[in-house]
Amino acid sequence: MTYRDDYAITAVPLLREANRHLGALVSGDKLKVRFRRKKDTEYRFRTEILDTMPKTTTITIKHADRLERIQKRDFFRLEVSFHLLLYPAPGKKDQEPISGNGHAKTIIPIKGRVLDISGGGLGILTQDEIQSGDLLEIDPQFQGPFPLASAWCKVVERAKHPLGYRAHLEFIHLPFEQEEELVHMIFQQEAQQVLT
Repeated sequence: MTYRDDYAITAVPLLREANRHLGALVSGDKLKVRFRRKKDTEYRFRTEILDTMPKTTTITIKHADRLERIQKRDFFRLEVSFHLLLYPAPGKKDQEPISGNGHAKTIIPIKGRVLDISGGGLGILTQDEIQSGDLLEIDPQFQGPFPLASAWCKVVERAKHPLGYRAHLEFIHLPFEQEEELVHMIFQQEAQQVLT
């Protein structure tokens, strides 16, 4: 949680695990800060600690002279490992669309293992052949660690891999609420990894 005025930015950790790390900071320590505004991309800046209040694990940081805007493709990528199913967009040969929940699906989905994820897309490994430019829908029934059900992706890059294909998928038309929840969960998992 943060508060800002003309003097500085005051921050208090939301995660209990962060208390130990923030409590060890002292005036003059350098920090890298990342934040995200609603309906916008991510920002980051470098700053320093002006003051600390160990009893409440509160820090006061200096305003930045330079603020860097990060495009979606530059969002922090979190390394992960989980499986999901992807359904190719209808209209390609050898694909028989079936109906359900208003989305066109194929009888045989593409099986993939997600290797990394960000607010702008994900990297997968699959044995099924996919091509750059393919449009894919994540399984509407997906119940994995991130809110990805029914998200549409475009294959922006793919390369042969000893285990099949390594592909980078970019989210397209991701609803704002779903994107917000996804980025929030990525930040939480990243923070937990850093703190453990």
